[in-house]
Amino acid sequence: MQQTRLACKAKYKLAIRNAYTLFENKLSNEMCSHFINKRIPEFWKTWNVKFRKNTNKQVNINGHVRDAGIANEFATYFKQVFHRSNDQQACNEYLSKCKECINENMCSGYKLLDKCMRKPNLGEACGPDDLCAEHLLYSEPILFMHLQALFKLILCHRYVPNSFGIGVTVPLITDKTGSVNDVSNYRGIILSPIISKLFELVIMSLCSDMLQTDSLQFGFKDKIGTADAIFTMKSTIKHLTDRGSSVYVASLDIRKAFDRISHFKLYKSLLDTRVPVIIADVLCN
Repeated sequence: MQQTRLACKAKYKLAIRNAYTLFENKLSNEMCSHFINKRIPEFWKTWNVKFRKNTNKQVNINGHVRDAGIANEFATYFKQVFHRSNDQQACNEYLSKCKECINENMCSGYKLLDKCMRKPNLGEACGPDDLCAEHLLYSEPILFMHLQALFKLILCHRYVPNSFGIGVTVPLITDKTGSVNDVSNYRGIILSPIISKLFELVIMSLCSDMLQTDSLQFGFKDKIGTADAIFTMKSTIKHLTDRGSSVYVASLDIRKAFDRISHFKLYKSLLDTRVPVIIADVLCN
């Protein structure tokens, strides 16, 4: 009896070790696969599963531990972070631009909507309208006609429905090694209505030829990310140091840039890149 108990105990411990080793190897193989195939978002998700600190403990935000109190603290913080521009001169310069007539072909065609409708990631959380990408992807084809008419009317009248501006803000930890009780260690991610997201993708498709970026920009571009930026920097440093040169590196923290930017100067920059006035007007609205 004693021998049977010891044998079972040894087998149990061995099974635990084997399961742990299998789990570790699986994560390592997944990270290597994502990195080699340049699936950077998936790489960091796997990395976080393996290395991030346990943040499941109770959160205390400025003395608040209940959901309602924490939500109000985040609402106050994000409202203070956001900066609304009052650059009236830039606004007047924008409004003085010549007006254009709507191009009937600007938002027409089955292929454009079909292409944009397949871009949203499946499996993501719903917005405030409780609709997700799957609702669009598996809907009846007649929906294309209604969405096409809606988007053309938005561009024609340069008016965006108020519901497009409603979203659910989800606070995400910026630095997982930092304090989970520090409200400034969070950034807000907005869950927008799926129809609004689709309209944004249509706008992006219409303006893609005018929004070409520098080859040295690595952020906010498809299939390019942190790994490419690090490789370029290390290659440049190695090239210079191998030839006896000194290398000086400067970094700039611009995490709050999007919250504090002058929006009307941003619209003016869009117009300078030959983005149609109609689209800039819709974005402003």
